[in-house]
Amino acid sequence: MIVKPPSVLLVRLAHALRRTHQAVARTPPSRLSSVSGLANDNYIHALYEDLMIVDSPQTAVLESSNEIDTLLAEYVKRGNTQDFELCMSRMLPAPPAEHQRDLHVKAHIVNASLSPRSSALSATQRFPTGALAVLHKYEASGHFAPIKSYTRVISALFNVQTCPSSEPRLGRAAAQAQAWDLFAHMRYVAHRVPDAHLYALMVRACGSSSPPEPERALDLWMEMQENGVKPTRGAYEAVIRVCGRAGPEWLGEGTRLAREMSDQYPIAGVNGRALWCALLEGCKRAGNLQKARWILAEAVRGSGHGASSEDSIVDAELMTHIFHTYVSYKPPFRRETTRLIGCDAASTTEASTNESQAEVVSIHRDPPPHVSTEQTQDVFPDVPAENVESIPSFSRLPPQTSFDVIAEAQALFSRILEDRSLSLEEARRPHQGGLPAGRFAHVELTPVLVNAYLSVFYRHASIETSQEAFDSLSNDSLGTQVFYPDDHTYVSALERCAIARVEDRHVATRWAENIWRRWEETEAKGMRDGKGNVGSFARLIERAHAAMRRVLVLSGDVDGALALLRSFVSRYPPNAVLQPADSQLVSFDTPSIAMPIGSSLISKSTTVQLFAKPPILSTRTALTNPASSALSTARPLVRLTSVVVPKDDRVPPVIGFSDVDLLHARLAEQRKIKDLGYIKWVCMAYGNALKKRRDAVLKAAPTRHEDEID
Repeated sequence: MIVKPPSVLLVRLAHALRRTHQAVARTPPSRLSSVSGLANDNYIHALYEDLMIVDSPQTAVLESSNEIDTLLAEYVKRGNTQDFELCMSRMLPAPPAEHQRDLHVKAHIVNASLSPRSSALSATQRFPTGALAVLHKYEASGHFAPIKSYTRVISALFNVQTCPSSEPRLGRAAAQAQAWDLFAHMRYVAHRVPDAHLYALMVRACGSSSPPEPERALDLWMEMQENGVKPTRGAYEAVIRVCGRAGPEWLGEGTRLAREMSDQYPIAGVNGRALWCALLEGCKRAGNLQKARWILAEAVRGSGHGASSEDSIVDAELMTHIFHTYVSYKPPFRRETTRLIGCDAASTTEASTNESQAEVVSIHRDPPPHVSTEQTQDVFPDVPAENVESIPSFSRLPPQTSFDVIAEAQALFSRILEDRSLSLEEARRPHQGGLPAGRFAHVELTPVLVNAYLSVFYRHASIETSQEAFDSLSNDSLGTQVFYPDDHTYVSALERCAIARVEDRHVATRWAENIWRRWEETEAKGMRDGKGNVGSFARLIERAHAAMRRVLVLSGDVDGALALLRSFVSRYPPNAVLQPADSQLVSFDTPSIAMPIGSSLISKSTTVQLFAKPPILSTRTALTNPASSALSTARPLVRLTSVVVPKDDRVPPVIGFSDVDLLHARLAEQRKIKDLGYIKWVCMAYGNALKKRRDAVLKAAPTRHEDEID
């Protein structure tokens, strides 16, 4: 019999207790009275089997290694990096194996995804500094982490979002730049040729930048094939998505790649969901509604009756792309291609005029006489010919007027609401008119989807119809399907009011005032949550105030617009641009010191120190990472980003002249010299503050270490 070290006995004891718990859980209710005896018997048997019976030393090592991996996996699930590393140091006499190094990196990623209580965002959005340090530490020791560990960290970096609780200068822009740098660093230090999954991840990231980079994506695509790496389904979907997001000129290349993909991978059923969404990215940017409607038909055809949410092709993302395509679509307005409403050809002109002026449409109206059942069947192939009369809005001919666009969008959204209210049994029965029932049952009413639906009205309908659609969704008219507006909902509505026609401005002003009251509550809540210095929310604040000022100016209330401008300046003063958030008021290389926030006390050198660059973003040349890499020093040795990036994504709300040009013109017409001087001062103050902040961000440098050279 072999005597085992205490560490192995502890692991086996934990394993025995786990097996005992599983045995008790399998006990039927009729034997609950004898659970105590069963537990004791299983406990003794597990201890004897796990701690005493070993045939050979090799078996002992193998079994203890497997159980250590089980224990490490439990620590990974909890993100408990401290106990994970303690277990490794006590129970692994030799360097960790490759899969254990991967677990180590994964534990730090899970730990970084644990949401801090002060964070207003979900937790998978923090900068994975610990995981990066572990990677570089293994590199310095000569035991490289596997390539999937680098893929994990790069994926986590691409998921980082700027939030109030994030570390200074380590927001979304810095994380994306760090991901590309780590990709280049990995190929220089550890793994020269990435695998198909990492290639797909980097290709997909080319479409997430602004603007998209299709050339870079295709370079990676060609490099992957030259290295003998077979493209996976995800790689095809990624490069097609990038081509779609790049604009109309790249839609043809994306379509060619989609045909190439169909020769290697089936796209039927749920397997085609990502491909359809990738193609719709291009359709909505090109305004190609005909192709988008065909894709929707294929998606509806592929969704099974009563399919689960995982098996359903038609989801919120796909329908969001469809509604965006309706927004970008430009009706032709050609009389010879416009569908006739009446039966008398002599009344064509009057019918066309009434059609273009109509604002509300019923989705169950009678079909046009000349639309054949074969044409209508092209969009919903499962529809029997005898039941086509109930869906006149979907014919082969695309919408010819804005009225038709609104009709189709209303029909789709109404169908989503109807299918979501169906029970499981009702979803399996044929729908009225023969349409497949329940195909839209798993479309979640996300704010992004509803905002896309409302955008169809903002683009193609009058201000009155847009307001009715907005009120019908923001009120409790949906019953159990409650829609909660987000920040973009109010900003988009305000911007629609700002471009209202002359005859609609009185309606737009009343609607904008109602929306503004709701927006002020949203803005105040965001400021309380600390999102005022988060780039995305700060830009929404700018857009909302600019739209409301324009509404007031167009309605003739110049004094009200000027008062709103003064309120903005007092709430977000220009000197706030030079005062980082509370977390940024501390230098990275000095003890925590409370810094004065008065603008008169912030000198040029102090401003540079306030925006100090984290050492992990340093671009100085270094030959190796130190063996004892700390969280603040370990960094990529090779970078793809220049010294002027990443950009600063923590700029608070500011004002440019384009935001107040209309107000400036009205004040000039009224010869209000004093107010014109105030607007000039506001624009110059924000402009100078932004210039000083930019200089401070570019000139700030991290601490220099001994391993770095010029």
